[in-house]
This record gives sequence, C-alpha cells and structure tokens, in this order.
Amino acid sequence: MTINGAFSATNTIVSASGPVALAGNTASISMNGGGFDGSRDDHDIVADTDAQISLNNVEGTGGIVDLWERQLASQVIQFPGSGITFNLTGVGPQERTLQGLSMVDGTYVVPANYQQGPRIVEIGYGDGTIWTENATVSDIEWFTAWGTYYGTNGDLEKITNPAIQFDMIPQISVTSVEITKEAHLGKRATVMVTLSNTGSADAGNPDDLIDSVAIECYDGENRADISPTYPAADVMAGETVGVELKWGHAQEGNATLVCSPLTPSQIAIEGTLGGGSIQSKIVVWSTAPEAPPGMSPMLISFLVALVVGLGLVAYFTAIHARDEPTRTIVIERDELDDLDDL
Repeated sequence: MTINGAFSATNTIVSASGPVALAGNTASISMNGGGFDGSRDDHDIVADTDAQISLNNVEGTGGIVDLWERQLASQVIQFPGSGITFNLTGVGPQERTLQGLSMVDGTYVVPANYQQGPRIVEIGYGDGTIWTENATVSDIEWFTAWGTYYGTNGDLEKITNPAIQFDMIPQISVTSVEITKEAHLGKRATVMVTLSNTGSADAGNPDDLIDSVAIECYDGENRADISPTYPAADVMAGETVGVELKWGHAQEGNATLVCSPLTPSQIAIEGTLGGGSIQSKIVVWSTAPEAPPGMSPMLISFLVALVVGLGLVAYFTAIHARDEPTRTIVIERDELDDLDDL
C-alpha cells in the first residue's frame, strides 16, 4: 500500500499490506491503537525523510519485522571543488566510517547500505525504541595551487544534496587595470594590475619563492601579448597587491586589456575563490612617427668605422716608432778639415 496524502486510523489492523510506503512532505500516517499484520519486508512502514509518522500504542507484525524504516534513496554531497578529502562517521545502521574524495564536479556519492539501493537513516523497532543516524563529516581538507584550506565540520544532513561550506578561504579579484605608460606599435605599454583578497585566508605563501596567484589577460577575444606570460603574486587576506606587466599590440586602432585572476583548476562552483575580470581604459595604438631627415644609419656606421680605423692606425704607428732603435753618427774633426781643403 502506498500513501501519498494523509492516512489516519484508530484501532485498525492493516493486514497483509506491508510495507506501507510513504513518500513526500505531504505523506503522513497517524494511528492510535491497532497495528499491522504481515509484511513482505523486514518493516511494516517504509518512509522517506520528509514523510510524517505518528504511531500511538500500535502493534507491529513482530519477529524480525520492525515498525518502520526511514530511507534516503540517494545522497550526493556537494563540495566547492575537486580533490577534497574528508571523513564520514556514523553512516547507516552499521555506523560505518568512510574516507571520501570529491570528484571533478565537486560531488561525492554516499554509499548505500548495500551495493545498490537506499540508505537507512532511521529505524522504529517493535519494542518502541528508535535508532536515528547521527552521521558527521570531518577532517575536510582541500589542497589547491593557492594553498590548503579546511572545511567546516558538522552533521551530515539527511537530505539528498547537502553542501559543505568552507569558511576560511581567499576571495581574489582584479580591482583595476591601469595603463601607466602607453606605447606605439612594435613596443610594449606598461600596465599595473591590482589584485585584492577580500577573503579570510591567504592566497599563496610569502615564505616560499613561488608567486601563487597568476593573472590572465585578453586583448579582444584573444589571449593578450603580455610579458611575463603569467604575471603572478601572493595576496594575503585583506590585502591588495600591484603587479606590473608589459602589453604589446599588433594592429593600429583602439584596444583594451581585460585581466582576471587565474583561479585554481580544482574549483567546481564558480566564484568559490573569487574571480571576475576588469577592463582597462581604451588605448589608441599607432605607428611611431618617422625620424627627422639626417644622415642615414649606413653612413653613420661607415663614419664610425672610419674613425675607429684611423685611430687604430695611429696607435700602432706610434708603438712602432717607439720600438725603432736610434742610430747616432759621429763625424771626426780631421774629416771636417779635409773637407775645408777641397
């Protein structure tokens, strides 16, 4: 028997109709006295986590058959990203401990009690006692390119899609893209990009040699010609950092530079660690004006070479003259007298 609405009975025996199924927040069963006689399963009532059950002085089938079970058809935990490790404790009637890892879309499917089927989260025994699952999620750790962050421990809600929150994470955004020095085609403009961290955790480690938060820029629909290719910096919680880069453009005309933080690839829910882009002012790119008339570069090079060559000739000539031996001729007086007699 399936109940989608409200069922109410007094001193009534439900015979050979079990298990009575309740589904949805509009489904309810209220019995005062009476009971159940016969079920094809090990419980007289099977309900989801939304249905209402109120039994007062009600007898069950007995034996191995419980009065009711609450079942969760499936449960998928949503994390903000992939690769998040965690522990689940107290899962199911066996109160198992499970070690989990979130998938690429940030999800983790909580296993059922068996290979397939629902997970039992509550049992109403025939003796009047009630067992309720009190599962918890703990030791939540997320390693990213910006750092390792830790989620909030707590109870595992008995809902289909519980979400796990991270309170201590960075929130990185680009707050300005300022052109500090314009340039002509063939040269690069100087740009200052400002990063801001409005979150409660650092992005990067100031004690290492690696800048963690990289910047990605676009020139129109294409990746911008910037240097360095991925300028980066560490941004501590509550701080802003300026990063300088050089920007080149290939065509004449107006252009803008759009920059954003390059967020870690493990993010599954957009905006978890920040993001968004900021556009610079319009820059007019043009060719550089022609140089005024004058000597051609070839003539200048020739004259420089000529001067250098003449200098080298003079230098080596001076050295050669310094090293030449000096000869002294001495004329005797008698030789001069002979010349006078001629």
